Amino acid sequence: HLRREEPAGRERFPERWHHARHSREDMPWRCSLFFCGLHIRDRDFFHFFDTKSRHPTVHVFGRADEYYDYARDGFGSTPQEEYYVDPLVLT
Repeated sequence: HLRREEPAGRERFPERWHHARHSREDMPWRCSLFFCGLHIRDRDFFHFFDTKSRHPTVHVFGRADEYYDYARDGFGSTPQEEYYVDPLVLT
């Protein structure tokens, strides 16, 4: 293991995401691909998507997936693809 700094990436990820979402900085990759992705379930992170992201995304859902219905309605939450401006959704 050649890492010099403390492995604190997971703890700092929400801060990094918030910064990227609310600044002019682009994500360091061209497109995000989600397989059977779920909506945000923790209310502490709802504010990250107060405005839709322009980052290109592809969402792949299988209707036979046991979580498909939950991902669609989320018991009142917003489906994941609605966090983005122009998502490509494949089912």
